[in-house]
Amino acid sequence: MASLTLALLTALPARRAFAAGAALLGPAAAPQAPAAPLHTVEVAPMPMLALPAPRRPSPLLAAIEEHRSANLAVMQAVRDYVQAREDSAPDERLMLAIASRASDEEAAAFDALMAVTLTSDEDARAATAYFAEFAAETDDGAMGTRLLQRLAVLLAAAA
Repeated sequence: MASLTLALLTALPARRAFAAGAALLGPAAAPQAPAAPLHTVEVAPMPMLALPAPRRPSPLLAAIEEHRSANLAVMQAVRDYVQAREDSAPDERLMLAIASRASDEEAAAFDALMAVTLTSDEDARAATAYFAEFAAETDDGAMGTRLLQRLAVLLAAAA
């Protein structure tokens, strides 16, 4: 009976009182008047486990990943178009249309990245590091690229 009581208390934690008596253990075939409870057990409400609120992903990091993905898609589409053109493939026009569409999506992702507001020092470091990475991919060796790379190093060292 003690294990039945514990099992029911575990299964019904929101109940304030649990009456254990003969009505629970009696045969179901013989209808009887409800018996008075043998004893009453007071159950305190279960304490709630306080979990920290889930962290939202950084809008900057999401925008960086979106732009990085769109940029990779453009580079692949351009490679596919150049290959189709070199092979005089019949789907050269289709490859050009795909590359054009990928370029439009990359431009939209870049605009969204430029519109993000930085909210912390961590955001500033991440933005500078990504801008330096992107500049190195698109304009390697230029003065702006070298300056961004140096700024990224300085910001990382200051952290």
